[in-house]
Amino acid sequence: MSLHHSERPRDAEGPADGAGDSLDHRIVCSVIVSETPAHNSRVLKVAHAVDAAGGTPVLVYSGSSDDDPPPGFEVTWVRRHAADSEIRVWPVRVAQNLFIEFVRNPLAMARAAWEFDADIYHAHFLTALLPAWIAARLRGARLVYDVRDLLIDTQLHKWPGWKIGYYRWLERFLARRADAVIAVSRPMARVLESRFGLDHVETIIHGPTECRVSEPVSSSPVRLFFQGAFRRNRNLEDLVRAMVHLRGLATLTLQGWGEMEESLRALVSELGVGDIVAFIPPCDPGGVVEEASHHDVGVICYRGETLNLVTTTPNKLYDYIAGGLAIAASDLEGLQTVIGEFGCGVAIDPSSSESIAHGLIELVSDPSRVVAMKRAAGRACPRLTWAVQSKKLVACYVDLLDPAGSHNVSHSLAKDR
Repeated sequence: MSLHHSERPRDAEGPADGAGDSLDHRIVCSVIVSETPAHNSRVLKVAHAVDAAGGTPVLVYSGSSDDDPPPGFEVTWVRRHAADSEIRVWPVRVAQNLFIEFVRNPLAMARAAWEFDADIYHAHFLTALLPAWIAARLRGARLVYDVRDLLIDTQLHKWPGWKIGYYRWLERFLARRADAVIAVSRPMARVLESRFGLDHVETIIHGPTECRVSEPVSSSPVRLFFQGAFRRNRNLEDLVRAMVHLRGLATLTLQGWGEMEESLRALVSELGVGDIVAFIPPCDPGGVVEEASHHDVGVICYRGETLNLVTTTPNKLYDYIAGGLAIAASDLEGLQTVIGEFGCGVAIDPSSSESIAHGLIELVSDPSRVVAMKRAAGRACPRLTWAVQSKKLVACYVDLLDPAGSHNVSHSLAKDR
């Protein structure tokens, strides 16, 4: 275990003018299994919110390397031990690898988290829930479970049945024993309430840290923008194919990285759309909103193969809004809940390249409509920023730490506990 110390900057970027509630030097320990926590903006935003409210943010993360610790607060790195493939006796190898994954690594993280003697343990994702729960119970502290993805639903066709069963049981058992459960969208919160029998799951969106909104105009051709990981479930191949039908009407900029970049570049070349489809390298998370602001329409064309994709609201949605973009997004519940509330976008059918093209052509052919939606995004952004959302998070923390013992069970506690 390696411990990194760094000074907590009081002028760090974050909601310094935010919550009226005070954490009064209470310690909030974020726990996450991640190789690159310095690039996990939600973890950093939570830390800034705690610091701005007068608390002490600390972090425990597990990975194979400690080369990239987040700056600005105290960090413990826990080495994540990998499965051993050198053992030749198959039953022994299987047993040892199961022990490493489900016992050794979680207990190592729990021990590191326990050493901070925190008042609140904030578990980011299901993979961090067990060690955070162990540390919280040993310390008599509060536990917050932060659900950004329905992880099990994303792994239904990847994990073996026994692993799916284990994590389903574990999540239900521990979510019902958490002091608060929070989600990034209201549709996702409703799924968790139903699934675990919870009275209420708080929705705290992953809001942007800034709004870069100027007087809206629509370029000709209209500038379409996609930002994020190039993965198959992003449906980017159909988006590129749709551009064949938008020549003269729109251009597309793809900013990101990932497994599909090479095949996407090859497809652009094959279709002969290199003059209207451009690739730009990813930027630091703090620069995404500025990059978005140079375009007109942010595109999200997920097909929604999993319940997670149906209910989630990805970071890019709020970054697009913060950049003052109109939104063209799949007709999925999580996305359309936000777009419908603020009137800043349209629903498109992601089932084929032709249906995507039809939806985009209908939008970009009416510049006044694009401008109206960009203006709506500008009005929506101040309500969605992390400065606003962090107040809800700090209020949740303060409620849980109420010395009178009146912490609000409506946050998450199971109906029949």
